[in-house]
Amino acid sequence: MEHDPEAMAELRALGLRTLPVTVIGETVVVGFNRSELVRALELSPESDRTRPGADVLLERYERVLGAFLRANRQIPDASLDWKSPERERTLRGFVYHVYDRPDLVLRGTQSGAYRYEDIRASFETAEAFRTTDSLVRHGEAVLERLRQYLGRAADADLECPIDSYQGVLTVRELLDLALGHAAHHLKQLYHYFGLLGITADSPLTADDLTGIDLPSQLF
Repeated sequence: MEHDPEAMAELRALGLRTLPVTVIGETVVVGFNRSELVRALELSPESDRTRPGADVLLERYERVLGAFLRANRQIPDASLDWKSPERERTLRGFVYHVYDRPDLVLRGTQSGAYRYEDIRASFETAEAFRTTDSLVRHGEAVLERLRQYLGRAADADLECPIDSYQGVLTVRELLDLALGHAAHHLKQLYHYFGLLGITADSPLTADDLTGIDLPSQLF
């Protein structure tokens, strides 16, 4: 999008600043809002299979964020300012951004809001983390907060609505989206490792990501 002026102009004409966006006739769906997409496309209602419980979400977060933390530990401090070729974003900002998404959802369970401005601010906040170790410790703290929340969350807690920049979504939907976001970025981090000459320690495979919604394309 950043390298496609026409696509950026089209997005701004809709009054939007973030991706993904799906336009179906007169309906505009911001983000991967599964329930809104189901309604807009007139698909069959979602089954319980698409509504993971707290135990399933926690197991998947342990697996995905655990692998991301494992890879994070391998990043040399000197590489944190490296910028990915497809976006003008440092590896430091990229890593912090992955941890920040689920953390913002957890904050949203208290505030009732999940704002786009908070996501954008994460790239500035990331600059305070000058070492790999500080990023790892932050990621570990986020994972521990997820353990604490999901370890005691009832189904009713996961169905609480949060006013997000993608519309009103439940805690379950937002945590599921943040999980898919982390899994997608994990795959991208493995790609960056190839560019940086780093061999990932025990990388996850496609089978390990089964059941997690994420884009088929790497970028």
